[in-house]
Amino acid sequence: MKLKNLFFAIAVIMCGSLFAQDTFPPTDIITGTFIGKTIPLRDFPTMEQNNNGDPKTLTIVPNVASITEELNPTTTIINNLQTTIGGIESYPIEQNFIGASQTNVLPPDPTGAVGPNHYVHAVNFPVKIFDKTGTLLAGPTNLGTFLGIGSNGGDPIVLYDQLADRWIVSQFGNISGGNSLAIGVSDTNDPTGAYNVYQFSFPGFPDYPHYSIWPDGYYGTVNLNGQTTRAFSMEKDVMLAGGASPQIVIFSLPGVVVNPNQVKSPE
Repeated sequence: MKLKNLFFAIAVIMCGSLFAQDTFPPTDIITGTFIGKTIPLRDFPTMEQNNNGDPKTLTIVPNVASITEELNPTTTIINNLQTTIGGIESYPIEQNFIGASQTNVLPPDPTGAVGPNHYVHAVNFPVKIFDKTGTLLAGPTNLGTFLGIGSNGGDPIVLYDQLADRWIVSQFGNISGGNSLAIGVSDTNDPTGAYNVYQFSFPGFPDYPHYSIWPDGYYGTVNLNGQTTRAFSMEKDVMLAGGASPQIVIFSLPGVVVNPNQVKSPE
């Protein structure tokens, strides 16, 4: 029995050593800037939407990502891949919402989230809030104006945090150089109310941000300068409380290529 215990202890030590070799320290720790608490979103002026703009006047948001790395260079052909699409189920539409116009901006980058009583929808660059019957409660409101960053960098994202019963609105920020994300967290569970807004400056352009909601933090990934992938964690408790200096801890993702063919990639 003692010999078995010794073998078990050695195995545990070896496993611990193996896992220790696979850990990666943070590449950056960033302290966010508290922009402030907004007035209720429902009190912001609405913006005029352009549904039939001249294509020649469209504002095109540039894609700064430039993939130079060869994707899957050692991939071999798989002969038993599925080549046909299976059956497609059809379901009736329960509710339609009159979405926001893209206001002469390409791409529109549509996003939206559903909560217990609301649907929040955004494109480049307005945001609109509906109740579950499709009644417009707020907006269309300019996201840059609402978040207090002035201009609009695009790539809006709306999330509902059902664990905290709060709403999250994000888009590119307005720090010099443009390498930032502006993130607003609702002060209550009412998406038409006030938001605490933060801005986080990254070491490069944080393209294509994606977020996930966990009990201990808001996690995300970005394509940094279109060349490398980063994962990060935000101090959720500080942001929910309207604290002054939430931090983001950023990690590299070794071996993850910036392309849509990997589960771990933000694309």
